Amino acid sequence: MKDNVTNGELDKKVKTYSKRVAKDVEKAFKKIGKYPSKRDYPAMASACCCMDNIEVDRSKSPQSASFHPTLRNKLVLLGKIGQKRSSAICGNIIGKCAEVHAANKLLKRNKCKKLENIRFSVAMRPRTLEKFPPCENCKATFPTLK
Repeated sequence: MKDNVTNGELDKKVKTYSKRVAKDVEKAFKKIGKYPSKRDYPAMASACCCMDNIEVDRSKSPQSASFHPTLRNKLVLLGKIGQKRSSAICGNIIGKCAEVHAANKLLKRNKCKKLENIRFSVAMRPRTLEKFPPCENCKATFPTLK
C-alpha cells in the first residue's frame, strides 16, 4: 500500500518543527538571561513517513538500547553506535542523526515494518532553516536515501 504523503508535506513538517525547536532553545536561554550559541541548537531536524504516518525528530545523542531492533541491527553494521565510523566515509556519529531518531519513532510505534518503506524530508538546521543532503551514514542505513 502506497502512502499519500507528498515530499512537500514532509518538508513543511520539518520546517515547522525546526522553527519550534529553535524557539524552544531561545526561550530556555532567555529565562536564564543568556543568548544561545550555535552549539546550543540541535544540528539537524528531519521528518519521515511510512503508510501515511509522519514522525519528526532532531539530532541527539544516541542510546543503543532505545533503538528499534531493525534499526539498531542496521546501525551496528556501520560500527559502534555513539561513535564515528572507523572509515573516513562519514564524520557523523553513528545513530545521532535526525533521520535515525525520526525513523526510530515510526518503527517503535509499529507504524512501519521495514526501513525500505520509510521516506524522508530534507534535513534542516533548526537555527538557520538551511537544508542539507543526507550524510553517508544515513544513506547506508536507509535505502530510500541513496
